[in-house]
Formats: sequence, structure tokens, C-alpha cells
Amino acid sequence: MTVQPGLDTRSADRAREAALPISGDQKFIALTTVRQRSRWSRTVLAALLAVGVVGSCSSPAAAPSSPNPSPSNPSSWVPSLTPSEPPGSQATGELSQLFEVDGREIYLQCRGSGSPTIVLQSGYGNAADIWNAAAGSPPAVFEGTAGLSRVCAYDRPGSLRQFDDNGAELPGITGGRSDTAPMPRSGRAVVTELHDLLAAAGVPGPYVLVGHSLGGLFNLLYAQTNPDQVAGMVFIDATYPDLESLLDPAVWNSFSSPLASPTSPIAGYDMEGYDLDGLMTEIAAAPGVPSVPAVFLFADRAETGDSAFDSAYAAVLPELREQFVARFPGATSSVIPDTTHYIQVERPDAVIQAIVGLLAR
Repeated sequence: MTVQPGLDTRSADRAREAALPISGDQKFIALTTVRQRSRWSRTVLAALLAVGVVGSCSSPAAAPSSPNPSPSNPSSWVPSLTPSEPPGSQATGELSQLFEVDGREIYLQCRGSGSPTIVLQSGYGNAADIWNAAAGSPPAVFEGTAGLSRVCAYDRPGSLRQFDDNGAELPGITGGRSDTAPMPRSGRAVVTELHDLLAAAGVPGPYVLVGHSLGGLFNLLYAQTNPDQVAGMVFIDATYPDLESLLDPAVWNSFSSPLASPTSPIAGYDMEGYDLDGLMTEIAAAPGVPSVPAVFLFADRAETGDSAFDSAYAAVLPELREQFVARFPGATSSVIPDTTHYIQVERPDAVIQAIVGLLAR
């Protein structure tokens, strides 16, 4: 796989085997695992990796491990789950199509059977294809979780694709398969769109929400808004909801402002942009999280190349992690060794095992 932006220059040899697509603006607006080296212009920097706030610190308690999982047979990792198939539902079988939501066509793909349904929410800039990629420890998350229960992923409007359905790199970065939408968007718009998409497709709940990077914040707001639909949460190097309150305002603005109007790497394509200040406000104003099991996975390395920003972030990182995990009583968390921001690409087995452990609770 070709090295993409956001790979650690200190481990370039190993990183050459990992494709970690990113997108964004001229500035590292958040924490990324590394510096830029890729075929993309340096103006297309780490809004994607950076939005998932990660870093090095002492490891929290490890997530529960599954008993003797078989990587070649993910369905052996947990007991069989009973499918739930109400009339008109999309609870079983292969699904890959567009559904109309609020006047736009939104792409959804699903595979496997069982309940609860696992819903994969990509990080900033990524479409559903990121869950097909495995730079190491295969199978990829989408394939592996399809052996556990029903799993679905979708393309947010304005997202970008880099992989095909088999996890092979496309010749170049392409736009997502969903219609674009006016940007910037609010967190509420993303949550409503996902809710309505699952309803339009007849995908039955309850849902285990798995979110990477900024997708973790969207899932957090979804759970706060629709608590009865959520059976569990997995956060993969997710953006911290308390980040704005703990950073200096000037540092926060350098982090959040470019995300509202990013520079698209595709001419004429409206790349997704978000009002991050508004999203934080929406989360703060929403009801508390439901009482469901939760697992947090953190990368063990993070650098943006901006020493001032890195220093400010490192100073608040322990508190950020503690506060986020504390939102879910009984949650487990772990730092995945030798990983950067894209844990689901570098160590899909760790993500799958986290889901296995959550389903068994």
C-alpha cells in the first residue's frame, strides 16, 4: 500500500505498508499521528487524522480479551447471535445501495446477520471503504465483524474513498458515493441523517456504534439523542468531547476553524466540513449517555509537527482521557501498542476483539 499523509516519519519503513488516507486543510487542525509524506500536496494536511485526538501516556486498563479467537473464523469469537428480522427489514444478506434521506441519496452497505447491528462510523474525510482496509492483522473490520452479527457502514456526504470493496487501493482518491450536502454541517444533521438512513433501509436496532476519530463524537451525540436504540459503544481513537474546554482558546481555534471549510483534494467536489464548536455545544447540551457497555481504544503515538500544539495537548491528555471514559461507568480502555491514528487499518484485529468483548458483556 502507498504511504499516505499522516504516517510517522520516524517509522517510515514500517509505515510504507500502511495506507492511511487523510484529507483536510493547510494546517494540522488537530492531533495526527505524524507528519506529511505522500503523493498528496502538503496543503492537504491532517484534518482527518488530527481530529482524532491521540497521544502517548500510561495505558489505561485493558479491554477484555476474547477467549482464543480464530482470526480466520471471526464467527467463532462469540456465541451465535439470533437474527432479528421484522417485516420489511434489512437484517440479513448483502446490501450495497443508495437510499433517499432528506432529498439526498445516501450510500449504505451491510453484511452478515444477527442482533445487535454493528454500525461503523468513519472518521473525518473517510467513507465506508476505510473499514475494508487492513494493513496488518487481517481480516479488515467490515469483513471480520460480519462474522459476528449484522454490520453496516455508510458514506457521509462529502467523504472520500481510497479503497475498493476488497480493501485494495483505488488508483486515486475519489468522492464518496452519497450525494453531497451544504457545508459546513452540524453534528445534529449527521445524527439525524444516520437515524433516518437506518430507518429508510429497514436496518433493525439495537445498534452497537463503532466510531473512529470524529466519528466517535457523532456516535456520542447519536447515543445521547437516541439512547433506546443503542446497545453499546466502541470509540477508536475518538476526538475528545472536552477538548475545547481544556485547550487555550487560540489553540482550540487553530484546531477547529479550518474544519468548517476544508480544501478539497478533488476539484469541484464539496468535501465534508463541520462546525466543531457547534458540535461540542450540541454534545454538552444533550442528555447524558445511556447506560451501555463501552470500550475505548487509543493509539500510542501522536505528533502533529507543531511543537506548541503538541505541548498544549500533551498537558491535558490524561484529563481528556479520564473524563471521556468516565462518561460511561464500567467502560474499559486500552492503548494499542505500536499504532498510530488508524487503529482499524493497522490493527483491525484489536477493533474486532473489542467488539467481541463488548458483545459478550
